[in-house]
Amino acid sequence: MSLAKVWETFQRIEREESLTDWKVAGVYLWPAMKTRLLREVSESLGLLSATEKQPSVFDIEKPKDSDVHLAKPGKHAYAVVPFVRRDKNGRDQFTDPIVDAMREAGFEPLVFGVGVCDDGTGRPSLERMMKLYSSKYRGYAIRRVLPAMVFGGSHKKRWARVVGRIEAETGGKANRFKAFPRWMLVEFISQEHGFANYFKAAGVKEVFITNAYRRSLIAGAQRNSKVTEVQHGLISKQYPELAWPNDPTPAYVPDEFWAWGKYWLENCDLPANTLGHIIGAPPQVARLKRQANAKLPSSVLVISQPEQAARILEATLDLAARHPELQFSIKPHPKEITSSVLSLPANVKLLSATDNALQLIANAETVIGVYSTALVEALALNCRVGVFNLPGVEHIQPIIDRGDAKLLSGPTDFADLLRQPLPKDDEITVHNRANYYYADPVDLTSIFRNTR
Repeated sequence: MSLAKVWETFQRIEREESLTDWKVAGVYLWPAMKTRLLREVSESLGLLSATEKQPSVFDIEKPKDSDVHLAKPGKHAYAVVPFVRRDKNGRDQFTDPIVDAMREAGFEPLVFGVGVCDDGTGRPSLERMMKLYSSKYRGYAIRRVLPAMVFGGSHKKRWARVVGRIEAETGGKANRFKAFPRWMLVEFISQEHGFANYFKAAGVKEVFITNAYRRSLIAGAQRNSKVTEVQHGLISKQYPELAWPNDPTPAYVPDEFWAWGKYWLENCDLPANTLGHIIGAPPQVARLKRQANAKLPSSVLVISQPEQAARILEATLDLAARHPELQFSIKPHPKEITSSVLSLPANVKLLSATDNALQLIANAETVIGVYSTALVEALALNCRVGVFNLPGVEHIQPIIDRGDAKLLSGPTDFADLLRQPLPKDDEITVHNRANYYYADPVDLTSIFRNTR
């Protein structure tokens, strides 16, 4: 079983069971649960590794902004939900340019705090709001869910049938999601109600987010506002938040998706109720595209990922043993909690998860990984790109099919990759390839002045 086959099984069962139309207590159950169930089944099959627990605002010993989310919001035309990680200057490269453009156009947005990086900024904490609403509106949610649970035995039977099919046809396990998820209904309704009230009180007409997996937030915002997702990473036709081949109008998806380039809109199966727009590369990528970047001779940058870290390390060590003339540098993902490796070959170095990945990519001759956004950034920054044949490669298959990246199924494939000449900035085909993935940035300020 592969991730592609698991995805195909989910899509077939979704279609045959008409799951996107399934509504319980006013909640579309399948859009709210599919991503979680898909992840659980994939992990149970050993296709993905569970990621380590990440730092939380609730772990901060003396939080500075623990009560900001309790205050009544001011009036704001726009709200922004940033990405959880920041660069070395504390900026979110995905939403800060949008916030800057809003301010230049005369709008002061309502910006949420997301994760531990935002404690002390005075922003209302998204995680604290979700916890507050789950508690504050729990009684309201239970009253909504209770009739469906008392008189809705058919829902439980249907869930049991669907989960049973998924387990039988994939060989995986639903584990904690095997029982009917009434807990999710209560949590979803509580948070949706809280966010709907908050955005209405603030007068928000459009919410910009960087990750569409927060379905309750989207549902609450869409009661009175438009929701636009800003691209923050790799998407594909198997990306569960945005790829809905069976339903042109699924629930809880953003109204618009702002993409980095044409490639992403052509390879992600956006539903009809999500309009795609190209806004161009994030500022750091755009800057590195414009400048000349010196390549370190014989350098190979390995992009690790928490879901495949052990397999990537094993594959890298094998390549390093076969190519002592090359210097391999392994860049861990920020979500990885790396343990010290007792001994590495002389030509293998383990970098810090906090190192500037983009600058490392810009200076590397060859970049290899599985399905990281960094591989596509490497294409835009004139690197050779190789892709390990590991679970998740399906997400980047269109790039391999185009010939822009080399699938590494064995040692000879890597040798073939090394024989490829490095792309050159002054070649028109190279320039066009880079722009296909990362277009030149649009004038965001004019968008807010003239069209929003």
